[in-house]
Amino acid sequence: MQLPQYSETECDPTQLLRAAEHGDEGAVKLLLERHDIDPNAADTKYGRTPLFWAVEKGHEGVVKLLLQREGIDPNTADTEYGQTPLERAALQGHQKIVKLLLGREDINPNTLGPKSRLTPLGQAAWVGHERVVELLLQREDINPNIPGRKHSIKPLHSAAQRGHIGVVKLLLERKDIDPNTTETEYGETPLMCAAQKGYSRIAELLLEREDIDPNAGDHKHGRTPLWLAADYGYEGIVKLLLKRKDVNPNTADTKYSLTPLGRAAQNGYPEVVKLLLERVDINPNTAEKYGRTPLILAVRRRHAVTVALLLKREDVNPNTADTEYGGTPLWWAAQLGYVRIVKSLLERKDLKPDIRGPTGQTAREVAASWKHARVVEILSHFKHSHPLPRNPASKPSDRYPGSRGLSRPGCSAQSQKVPPWVQAWIVFVISFFYIALLAIIFVLIFFHPQGDRSRCAG
Repeated sequence: MQLPQYSETECDPTQLLRAAEHGDEGAVKLLLERHDIDPNAADTKYGRTPLFWAVEKGHEGVVKLLLQREGIDPNTADTEYGQTPLERAALQGHQKIVKLLLGREDINPNTLGPKSRLTPLGQAAWVGHERVVELLLQREDINPNIPGRKHSIKPLHSAAQRGHIGVVKLLLERKDIDPNTTETEYGETPLMCAAQKGYSRIAELLLEREDIDPNAGDHKHGRTPLWLAADYGYEGIVKLLLKRKDVNPNTADTKYSLTPLGRAAQNGYPEVVKLLLERVDINPNTAEKYGRTPLILAVRRRHAVTVALLLKREDVNPNTADTEYGGTPLWWAAQLGYVRIVKSLLERKDLKPDIRGPTGQTAREVAASWKHARVVEILSHFKHSHPLPRNPASKPSDRYPGSRGLSRPGCSAQSQKVPPWVQAWIVFVISFFYIALLAIIFVLIFFHPQGDRSRCAG
């Protein structure tokens, strides 16, 4: 690479800037020996000093020369990013340069540049530069709890959010670190970030702290770490949280009043549901904003395995109706035609199949109105105590005359059932007229009289 030429007689401040940017240690050394050179002169475009340029490009030798010069200011921020040289070095992971800068007594490791979002420690924690974080934490005057400018994000929060296990471990070794720190956008703690992203190792490290609050909810919707882990189906984190006796498994969010069990049931995570149901203090019947219990939520989303798990609990009420529409779990399963779920519900001895739902119909009647023949058949058996037929392939009408020609309420089954010979005759007539129409169009197009062409000859 061809380096720019530098004048030995003229005092041009851009010469030092160019030499520092290109890493020309010889030129920098010569220029710094001049008494008329300003080592802190910044360029007009980015507001970067020679020291900032050397840090930006990773020129360790040039940084060392500049820091030896009397009158150098190591804390001057640029105008483009508003970052100090230390912030820039920490962000880019220049370990040796960070060490050189921290060797200066006049360097401030907690400086937050005029436009910078994070402190040097926050920058390194966000990117995951463990060695840089370790160097910064060795300074006695470092403060690991200084929030950033945007949303007040602190170093521990940054590391947890980005999944940097090593950085989280280094920060948690500090006695003055606050593990319950929150950012201002949603009010999320580091533990909530780990639970939401599925970082089980980070969650484990945080839960080892005696001063951690595992039940802290965010400011926006009141979602706890357990709620978030259940929401995304992270079994490992749910298991870690439930090991703690001080974790409340029944804490609902503030938006829908939905518990972790309700959310896991709604999303269809049977393993998470199983873990939650193992807690003695869990309430499996807690309803959300619209009166839907975990069982109803699982039924309406067709999560058959989850429904079966819930029904194994004797204290689960299979007859509770929601307050929004007034449908019980059986009513919803019948209305939607979920045969497997209907069968699971009918295994409960305390089930009441004749409870009427939103339309004033029982489960069997609503199944009939939606033409769910198999559901009607199963419910008819349950109601009249008839044994189920062994041949599931046979038609419902062969076994139960009442299930022939299922229709909606107010419509006669006979009026809707059309005999096969009538259907065949209708198809024949329609096909005949369609073919005849095509034949007429064909004749009109290709056999239309063209007149006597001989009159145009000659």
